[in-house]
Formats: sequence, C-alpha cells, structure tokens
Amino acid sequence: MSHQHNNQVIISEDGAYITKCPNCEHFNLYFGMAHLTFSNKQLRQFLKTLMKVRAKDYYQTQDGKMKVGIGVGSSNMQLCLLKTELNLLASIVQRTILVETAHSIIKNN
Repeated sequence: MSHQHNNQVIISEDGAYITKCPNCEHFNLYFGMAHLTFSNKQLRQFLKTLMKVRAKDYYQTQDGKMKVGIGVGSSNMQLCLLKTELNLLASIVQRTILVETAHSIIKNN
C-alpha cells in the first residue's frame, strides 16, 4: 500500500535529525551523508548498540582521530564515528524514543 510520506522532524541537533512518517511509523535518521530508516524496534536496538560502545572499541585513523565502527541493522553498512558523533546520535535517538513513548501514552489514554 503506497502513501505520501509526510516526514515530520522529531529531534534535530548539530546537523543530525530524525523524522517520522505518521502514515508508516518509520523513523528516518539523517546524519552527514547517511540516511537510515528504522522501525520503532530497530531504533531501540540501534540505541542499545550505541550505548554498548566502550573505549577499547575505538581505533585510530591515519589522521590520528579515534573512531568506532557501528554496524547498522541487518545491512552490512557501518557508520564510522568520532566519540562526539556517537554521543550526538545516542542523544537524539534516546530523546526520540522518549518523545515517542510520551506520545503513545497520551494517545492511548
């Protein structure tokens, strides 16, 4: 079933943002050149993955920066993130989940 996507920005910070289409309940994460689509369950799993990263998971790039590779969903895609970028993504994903939880509680009461 096809429909017009009506993506509404939920959370936006420092060039990263998450939108949601109310018609299909999917979230879109835009970050730099990356555009990722998540279901609610996948978004929660992505947050868990981000929160599990430890200092030992980082590697040093040729230019001396410390980055970590984060696998995304079932795809073979991997985001390579600086610690500040990882913290930014974790923050906006976490806030999106909180906003969505609050909306579903309000809607169901």
